[in-house]
Amino acid sequence: FNDYDFVKLNKARNFFLKELGIHCKSILHSLLEKHLPPEKFAPTSEQMQTRELRKAALRILAESDPSMAHQLVITYKNAKDFDTAFSTFNICSNIDSPLKNAVIGDFYEKWKNDKAVFNFWLSAQSSGQTCTTTDLKRLMNTPGYDPNNPNHVRAVLRAFTSNLGQFHDAKGEGYAFIVDQILTISKSNAYLAHGLASYAFIDYDQLPSSQKALMAKELKRLLNPIVPPETRNFVKQMLKEGT
Repeated sequence: FNDYDFVKLNKARNFFLKELGIHCKSILHSLLEKHLPPEKFAPTSEQMQTRELRKAALRILAESDPSMAHQLVITYKNAKDFDTAFSTFNICSNIDSPLKNAVIGDFYEKWKNDKAVFNFWLSAQSSGQTCTTTDLKRLMNTPGYDPNNPNHVRAVLRAFTSNLGQFHDAKGEGYAFIVDQILTISKSNAYLAHGLASYAFIDYDQLPSSQKALMAKELKRLLNPIVPPETRNFVKQMLKEGT
């Protein structure tokens, strides 16, 4: 039982949070009603605890109650500070509702010129529970995204490889997409390409046989001469250890 079945683990996580939200719904709503957002932001321990409590309650409720999408949009619009706006946007990035698009779009328009926040905007979505390779392509075509900016690349691609339930999808689409990107990046930034490859595929030997076969198929494509030598050596070692 040494396999890392990330797909099953992700399903178990989602099931647990959904059940938690269902069984504790009234308690969570009571906490939100009791601990209202502060009228004015202050960097105090008390306010921080309130914000973290509300953030956790909203996230759990969002996992179990589709109707929460409407409340999240209202919470975002009424946010009086960046921390609340960002945390609500982050939760919205994880829900499966078209209502989230308004929040994502508004947050982008407000913060697209702030380099640090733009990176968070990218990574929050690539880390989302519903993120697909189609979403990654959309993010990489967003005005302001620079494929030659390592921070932008990491915010989308590396964040996605940490999105274990989506990266390790049962069809291997996540593996194929990341390998495609590594092959492209190898032409201009060998260091970035190797860092992405070594981070994304480090768990190869621990995967269930079905996932390992899908990853091996894509890893073999990285034996291409355009790929940095250290990356090819890493892949060879991975494939050798996985036999």
